[in-house]
Amino acid sequence: LQGETNIRFCLLTNATGWSIPNFIQVDSLPPMPWSLGYRKMIRFYAVTIWSTLKTLGYEWVMRMDDDSFILSPIPYNIFDYM
Repeated sequence: LQGETNIRFCLLTNATGWSIPNFIQVDSLPPMPWSLGYRKMIRFYAVTIWSTLKTLGYEWVMRMDDDSFILSPIPYNIFDYM
């Protein structure tokens, strides 16, 4: 990997799964403690991310949360290690 950077940003739209499924009537949903944005995020990471990444040509994904840290250099390809 020596200095290679491979990063891509994808606009989250209805086409990439950042939407409410057609079979759900938003007006008839009971009140929930989580925002609609949070529920879209959970659905994306649990369900629709895989087809989106496949469409974009990815074979592997590593998801890191906003409180994740890589504390030292990784001198090998972690995906080869898997």
